[in-house]
Amino acid sequence: MDTNKLLSTLNYSDSPCFLRDSHLYVHPGYAHIFRRAMEKCCLRGVYTLRQQSSGNTATASIVPIIYVCEAESEEKAREIHRLVWNQNVAPFVLVSSPKAFRLYSGFKYYAGLDGRSDQAIRNVEKSTSIVKTTNSVLEAFAELKAENIDNGKIWAKFSKELTAEHRIDWSLLENLKKLSAWLLNHHLPRKIAHSLIGRYVYLRYLKDREILSDRKFEQWRIEEGSVFGPNATVEGFYSISERLKQWLNGEVFPLSSQERATVEAKHIQKVASAFRGDDPDSDQMHLDFAAYDFAHIPIETFSIVYQQFLHAEGAGRKSGAYYTPLHLVNFMLDEMDAGHPLRKGMKVFDPACGSGAFLVQSYRRLVERELASKSEGWLQPANLRQLLVEHVYGMEIDEDACGITELSLILTLLDYVRPPDLEAPQHRGFKLPLLRNRNIFHSPEGFFKPIPEWNGAKPKEGFDWIVGNPPWRQLKKGRGRTLEKADKAALDWIAANKTNLPTGLCQVAEAFAWEVTKYLSTQGKVGLLMPAATLIKKTSEHFRCKFFNRMSVWCVVNFANLRHLLFKDAESPAAAFFYSLRSRDECDDGNTIITYSPFAIDQVNCFERAHANKEMWTIIVNSSEVKEVRVEAAATGSRIPWKLAMWGSARDRHLLESLEARFPTLSEFAKEHSLTISEGPQLRQMNSSQEVDPIQVTGKNRLVLKNIRGRGRIFSFPPKALEPIDKSLAYVRRGRGKVTFKICEPPHIIADAARRFAVFSNDFVVVPPRQIGIASAQSETNLLKALSLYLSSDFVRYHQFLTTIFGVERDQPTIDDLKRLPVPLNKMSDADMIRWTKLQEDLARTCEAANSQSLEAFPLERTKKKDAIRPLLNQLNQAVYALLGLNEPERLLVHDLVEVRTKLNEGRVAREAVRPASEMEMGDYAETFKEELDTFLDEARRLQHHITVFFGETDAMIQVLHPKKSSTQPVKVLRMGKNDTSGLAKIRERLLMPHGQWIYFQRNLRVYDSHATYIFKPRHRLYWLKSQALIDADEFLADMLAASDEDV
Repeated sequence: MDTNKLLSTLNYSDSPCFLRDSHLYVHPGYAHIFRRAMEKCCLRGVYTLRQQSSGNTATASIVPIIYVCEAESEEKAREIHRLVWNQNVAPFVLVSSPKAFRLYSGFKYYAGLDGRSDQAIRNVEKSTSIVKTTNSVLEAFAELKAENIDNGKIWAKFSKELTAEHRIDWSLLENLKKLSAWLLNHHLPRKIAHSLIGRYVYLRYLKDREILSDRKFEQWRIEEGSVFGPNATVEGFYSISERLKQWLNGEVFPLSSQERATVEAKHIQKVASAFRGDDPDSDQMHLDFAAYDFAHIPIETFSIVYQQFLHAEGAGRKSGAYYTPLHLVNFMLDEMDAGHPLRKGMKVFDPACGSGAFLVQSYRRLVERELASKSEGWLQPANLRQLLVEHVYGMEIDEDACGITELSLILTLLDYVRPPDLEAPQHRGFKLPLLRNRNIFHSPEGFFKPIPEWNGAKPKEGFDWIVGNPPWRQLKKGRGRTLEKADKAALDWIAANKTNLPTGLCQVAEAFAWEVTKYLSTQGKVGLLMPAATLIKKTSEHFRCKFFNRMSVWCVVNFANLRHLLFKDAESPAAAFFYSLRSRDECDDGNTIITYSPFAIDQVNCFERAHANKEMWTIIVNSSEVKEVRVEAAATGSRIPWKLAMWGSARDRHLLESLEARFPTLSEFAKEHSLTISEGPQLRQMNSSQEVDPIQVTGKNRLVLKNIRGRGRIFSFPPKALEPIDKSLAYVRRGRGKVTFKICEPPHIIADAARRFAVFSNDFVVVPPRQIGIASAQSETNLLKALSLYLSSDFVRYHQFLTTIFGVERDQPTIDDLKRLPVPLNKMSDADMIRWTKLQEDLARTCEAANSQSLEAFPLERTKKKDAIRPLLNQLNQAVYALLGLNEPERLLVHDLVEVRTKLNEGRVAREAVRPASEMEMGDYAETFKEELDTFLDEARRLQHHITVFFGETDAMIQVLHPKKSSTQPVKVLRMGKNDTSGLAKIRERLLMPHGQWIYFQRNLRVYDSHATYIFKPRHRLYWLKSQALIDADEFLADMLAASDEDV
């Protein structure tokens, strides 16, 4: 059985998702990687996930899943595994060798094992019987069949192979850390140790890629052993560094003469030996550099090393710099390509280029597109040089980063030269370009005060692409604060432009978003990675208002739910803004901005909850996440359109707007009833650095939040949550005592800033800082009890989640957010007030009974408390719904957001959202969906749709038969067995044929087929909520109306 038969057996041969031959060169983000794999790994093809964005194959985003390679020996099969692991692109590699078919993990390689040890996940020995081998392949590799990749079943078996810790980048960083620790322990300063390691990463790259060839060593009369291995010398190291600096027009991690003096032979020898792959003494450390092949490791590894060292010094966080993962870089460049395809003649600029990831990938795209147009399939070095110096520009404050960017670009150029050492006769006389302050500008005072050379070198006609990840930091200017030069320049710019080009709290990224536009060409486009907080923070409202009025924004991608998956240890989530200058004749009427918010639950690394991990290797966008925001709505500066685009729907917008129109805000309600609302006091000591006033709280209780952590919704405080205040803390800032003291007096409500509880209390309790107190006169005690219930309801959680920074930023909403809450309590009758007061007292007593038990020590008691309080909470929510006048569909919106959707916050893959929907839940969904369709069609419901749900283990198909005449039929929910004889399996197969990978990209796929419509969904509970049925019905009806309009 040969490789062709294997491809046929796995159904790869005829699949449009299997790339082979010339199709491997079509996608510029991967063409160079696939080309090297073809040269060194005998790559026969790549099975991919493929999201077609248009009829142009080149613009389709792809995700490599499986390499299929051939090996002439068993040893070569193991070598292919190592090389593919070094590429860090495909999670699986299937190798055909003379004796066997082997499946390896492309993200896992144990370098410490004997090189002869095979690390295959699955292994099928080839037999002389083709039938026997075919059966073995089908049994061992069943999950690898094309249909099982397309429908996602592959991840049920193999998702555990996607763990981050064994991938090449993390493996390399761990070994670099160990090497750094050895150098530090042997008295080499940290900065110099990092420079030495960085230099050797660079040298190993050059050597493995044959740029630093044997001919170069001979030509320069330098012994290779003096640079690599246990006999390396200080002289050899500095000699090769100087030669390379002259030849390649730059160096990385430079050392001053004083720093050079601290490097000893033992330091050089240890690092040189490690990078050659020698095994160091096991009692000192164990490194696995022999496993690395820098000819296959992406050049972007330079950026990873730079980030590692920069952040180890603390400089990265201080500057707001973060390494941008390669898959995110390619994601953004794909979107830029969709808006304005990159081609020869266009100029690219990164205003904060860091270590050059965006520029390197942009340059690669230009080269690959030129290669595709050449019949000979290669470019002359002079052509490669021209593509670089005439198209790629960057600016950076950090000189080391500039050096890495320049050398990464030079190495990328040499990647396309054969031989790469430029020693061939036809390359004689060719000079590599000098990029410093011609293309890559080191600007010590930053982007807002560029060096003079910039004005002379920048293209007069402007840039066609401006793309990058500017620093995210809020600048502060205050007495005694020393500012870096670049920070001062940025603050000066922000101050000078605060009226026309405002920023939120001096956010540097927002200043970049404005300033880059003055360098755009007439057709130029911008793609910047910004803080997601820009979309929702109150302080950025003025920026949003001006920005969406003055810019033509075509797309915003909110990565808030992927915060920890995109950037390790990131404190703030990201959003990508794609825009251009607005033309004078452009108006807002009817214009929309495409926006989508990818969720962790839809990413490949989270398909199986049991193996969901915190490391992404690709970004998947589900079509149901794609929304539109009206330009005129964005231009108001409101955060609501962006919150609803991520977490809500048009129904949620209508509900929020109608309630805000019908009821006073909490602020207005408080004024009407003489309520005092304030944040709790910050208790201070008398010797505080700020002036203080004493307050009479010594010996009185204060609430200690950490003592009620994990107790959920509460209506009274357990005794241990209250602690007496020591006299040393009986002070507040001068002038702050009067109001804050008042909210601590009974009767009052203590509301959690995170909206988890709002407890009524008749005792004096000092409200903690940032938490909210609401106090009233004694005569309003019952009103305050009713208000505490309302603030504890699901609706308030719903409202605050959709209208504040919840769900995007980790910060808590403000007191002003709470004051904007609509409050319906003025509608209450005396009888209502009596019922609400009794309900509050019942809830408080139930909590007090539970508080007397140790819920931590007795989990059963926690369950009993939930069981006891659940009917009371349901009573509370029903009372609030009635008072607000919510109908059943509106109540579903509230319930499902609070109980299910919010559990996906922070990128969580919550069981309640991903567990398989039960037969009853699918039936409830179908009933709700049917009712919405039937009511729209005929309020008397004489004409009714016939709806049947056919479900399997992982997904389901909904059949909607359109009514032709008056008839009724109940919803049916039927299990589809493996041996289905009804013909439905064939219908399903026929309908899904054009949408093979719907589970990744269209998780609510609708297929129209004559008199019926079919909807395909995963069985995840999230997709079968009743509120989702409402949204699906709206979309279904909108499609029907649009289709009927086209037929007119």
